[in-house]
Amino acid sequence: LYGGAQGLLDAGGAARSVAWNQDTPGVPGVAEAGDTFGAAVASGDGNADGVPDVTVGSPGENASLGAAWLLRSGSAGGSTAFSPRTLGLPDLSTAQKYGKPLSSR
Repeated sequence: LYGGAQGLLDAGGAARSVAWNQDTPGVPGVAEAGDTFGAAVASGDGNADGVPDVTVGSPGENASLGAAWLLRSGSAGGSTAFSPRTLGLPDLSTAQKYGKPLSSR
């Protein structure tokens, strides 16, 4: 949901929103059954540019290895995916569910 200084509704009383998934242009990856993309979502201005960024967790990605996506400035364009593999972390044979918990702090 988009919001502003007056809350989530615009002057006409309507709320605007956007939805993303792994098939959205600009979002890395491919939507697959069981990915649970969006199981966790957090927002905050991580790069201090004055515009909130959105982080999306997908604990079911890659057979429950899990991943998280950073959508800079709340936009799919130029978003980046992070997983234990892309970060060079140990790739265990058991489900890690990376991206299940997210925090804006």
